[in-house]
Amino acid sequence: MPRSGRDDLGGTRVRRLVLARQNVYADGLRSVSMATLLDLIVTLLTSVVRLVVVFTTEVALRQPLDPLALISLAVGTVFTAASLGVFGYLVAGALFEALGLELSSLGRSPPPEHR
Repeated sequence: MPRSGRDDLGGTRVRRLVLARQNVYADGLRSVSMATLLDLIVTLLTSVVRLVVVFTTEVALRQPLDPLALISLAVGTVFTAASLGVFGYLVAGALFEALGLELSSLGRSPPPEHR
């Protein structure tokens, strides 16, 4: 059941966006316009923020405090942040290589033929 002033996790905001995008013609026919890339990005970012709020308020800080929930949330956060960091580093390296930009590698020296 949704709380007052908040969207439930069942997609109330998505339903409102879809209903707002429907155009009703004089003969009663409806056409639905496509969601734009900006709508997708805004919905994604708002859902990520809402996810963080839900995890911190309803999982980690619920009363009585559960130390296992706090530990599992912290470990999951560290694993997720570490994997996103490594993936981001690899994607940035691939992008720089595709653009022809040279960056020094971590802990590696150039091969002997390039010295």
